[in-house]
Amino acid sequence: MNINNAYIKYNNYIQLIWNNHIRSGFLKSADKSLRHVINRTSLIVSKDWHFNAYSYKNQYKIIIPVGFIAIVDQYVDAGIIYIENPECIDALMNYSDIIMNALFNNYDSFITEPSIPNIDFSSFCKIPSDEISRIRKSETYSELKENIFIDFFSFIIGHELGHLHLNHNTISEITSEEYRNQEHAADDFGYELAERAGFSPLFGISIAFPLLAIEEYDSDRVILNNSHPPTSCRLARRLENFRKFFDSLDRDKMTNYQSHFKITAEQFEGMFSEIPTICNSDLLGE
Repeated sequence: MNINNAYIKYNNYIQLIWNNHIRSGFLKSADKSLRHVINRTSLIVSKDWHFNAYSYKNQYKIIIPVGFIAIVDQYVDAGIIYIENPECIDALMNYSDIIMNALFNNYDSFITEPSIPNIDFSSFCKIPSDEISRIRKSETYSELKENIFIDFFSFIIGHELGHLHLNHNTISEITSEEYRNQEHAADDFGYELAERAGFSPLFGISIAFPLLAIEEYDSDRVILNNSHPPTSCRLARRLENFRKFFDSLDRDKMTNYQSHFKITAEQFEGMFSEIPTICNSDLLGE
């Protein structure tokens, strides 16, 4: 998918999610000082293909690359198809590798002529085309997709608001270890803000962190970016959130898409078992 076409497809959609759902939810649960930050902050979709959202210190801007949004869209599509076809679990587990390999194998061409791989999950799960068409045209699909997007970006945007509200420093102003501690603090802030506003940030983490992990590692490759905490460490801090979420589920009272989430806490945590565990800052350097 061409970057410009992706921007046309996703920019307005993300702005609507931010303005109509996430911003209003955050404002209702924020104190006065945080409301000031939220009201001043603008969300910008950039014409970039990488996966790192970021914020500008003192400028109240959060930037989300359109490539990130497009890849998330493909993951969400795969997840909804899996919900309707649980026999596709193995294909779902391999889907991240397929997407990331496509990105790595074409890295140089992305730099000179940015584009986003468009890899249809249904072709790996071998579902008949008429069944895929039925799923994607259904009201359930539209509802699930919107709600997963809202929950996903509530965590991503909440994380970046954490950097702004907590007045975090740039990497040039502090050591790598101090910067990694800031990332953990922003994760905590974003998760708590999203949860307090009534969203389910766990679903954002379940997509974002494995994606980042595969970008960090590839078989024997070492960590690519030592300014951020390894994804395995960030996940470890959230595992207790995962367990509390599953323990609190009352499926009979659920009215939204969470009622479609039919795996156990152990299965969910198992989705992250292949992520290399490196949490020792001595291995990361300064």
